[in-house]
Amino acid sequence: MITLEVNGVDLTGFIDIDVTRRLDSVSGNFSFRAVSTSNIRFPVKAGDPIRVLVDGSPVVTGWTEYINVTYDSGNHIVLISGRDVTADLIDSMLGEKLTFTGGVTLEQVCRQTLDALGLSNVGVVSEVELDPFPSTVIISSEVGEKGFDFLEKYARQKNVLLTTDGLGNLVLTRSRDRKSTRLNS
Repeated sequence: MITLEVNGVDLTGFIDIDVTRRLDSVSGNFSFRAVSTSNIRFPVKAGDPIRVLVDGSPVVTGWTEYINVTYDSGNHIVLISGRDVTADLIDSMLGEKLTFTGGVTLEQVCRQTLDALGLSNVGVVSEVELDPFPSTVIISSEVGEKGFDFLEKYARQKNVLLTTDGLGNLVLTRSRDRKSTRLNS
């Protein structure tokens, strides 16, 4: 069962919903359509916090970004879409050059970069054990570089994938050896 939570309150009456979370994307996104009668104000506006839950587990924790309303004689159809809070990392630009030295870990680089961007609402979760970068390596951004591009460049050096967990955290992970099972019908 899919549940929408807007400003901490369950929203019912949506017609359909589309939720996308991909392993190769740092941000999930959602869109849904709902009906609003003409005499009741619709309870969602741009910038509202939204959580999409599947069977009680959050799959996207983010913000509404886009609202479009179409009208007919008795109803308003409202289309609302948005992205996970990690989308703020994708959209952000580093205003100043960041430099890290002295055997820093990728997790530390991520946390300090998020802090420099003012994204304290985005946590960092590491699913992998990572050695620090060698003390001879200088990790440095370019002025005006996108925050995500900067972090992804150094994640690749560690063979780490940056993704999200549905709670709005930046997750450091990598593919694991898994057995494949073939099911025959």
